[in-house]
Amino acid sequence: MRGDLRLIVSLDELKELLAVWVWNYNGSPHSGLPGGRTPLEIIHRAVRERQLLLRHVPPELRGNLCLLQSVHLSRVRGNIQRGDKPHISFYHVRYTSHRLAQTPELIGQSLRIFYDADDIRVLRAYRADGTELGELKAGGLWSASPHSLELRKRIFKAKRLRQLRFRDTDDPVEAYLNYKRGQSKRSRKAASEIAQIKERIQADQRKDPPASSPTPVPPDPVPYLATGPVKAKRLRIAPGYA
Repeated sequence: MRGDLRLIVSLDELKELLAVWVWNYNGSPHSGLPGGRTPLEIIHRAVRERQLLLRHVPPELRGNLCLLQSVHLSRVRGNIQRGDKPHISFYHVRYTSHRLAQTPELIGQSLRIFYDADDIRVLRAYRADGTELGELKAGGLWSASPHSLELRKRIFKAKRLRQLRFRDTDDPVEAYLNYKRGQSKRSRKAASEIAQIKERIQADQRKDPPASSPTPVPPDPVPYLATGPVKAKRLRIAPGYA
């Protein structure tokens, strides 16, 4: 492999460096701010002296941040006489729900679709008049593994180029991972992509609490934010590439 392998860092190390950079940016004086203050000092002063109220997302919307994005229009398809229940097609995948499947009068009409671009297994659908239709779930095994809109596009691009093949009984995300594993030994980009996809899957698995979860513990109070620069811990980068 070419290049200085001593410069290779892990994804976690890059995240730590980015977090330190953001912290230092907000805690360092800026010539473009009044008095050369830091961004955090400007916010603290606005809250303390001008009684500025910080805006917060309402609790009922925090689990549906996709509603803050642009709307996507999808036409309801189906044919009751042929046994094809109402559904929509979203980026080459069929979506439906029990409620939509039981509403044949919507066939031919457009729905307002909102989605989380980081995980498009589930969409939120609204009628043209704003009435909520609820969640629509991706059909087949497209709902098995979390995947972003960008990842789905890459999957279908590889399939279109005949680089990737999978059946209806296969998890498309797992099939794509296997395809990328074949490239990882000769491509750093493929290895990084595998790590990102696996991290997203693991994060989704950790997100679901156990059935017998204990009584929720109130979160710790937000600590006071420092205004000065901070230092990252020293990186111990081992030579080689895995």
